[in-house]
Amino acid sequence: SGHRFWRAIGGGVEAGETAADAVVREWREELGLAVRMERELGTLDNRFTWDGRERRELVTVFLVTVDDAWPLDTVRDCLADDGARHVARWVPLDELARGDRP
Repeated sequence: SGHRFWRAIGGGVEAGETAADAVVREWREELGLAVRMERELGTLDNRFTWDGRERRELVTVFLVTVDDAWPLDTVRDCLADDGARHVARWVPLDELARGDRP
């Protein structure tokens, strides 16, 4: 659609793995970074409209420690499950609050 938006690093849970295992795998696959699972923070129930259709996603949020060095000003290319390339970078909360991108 050409629309640009922010989204948190993440992905789906594959058959036979836990949500915590999926977090560790997704960080490794998408960013090439090793993370250590600390704890689950909670679940968000997100209902939204996308492309004219009502959608719903359940998001489980975890606290992790990044074992590899990643300076906050580093930008990394990452590869989505569908083969699309994206850019990953830390975004300061005040930049998110400005609302330049949804």
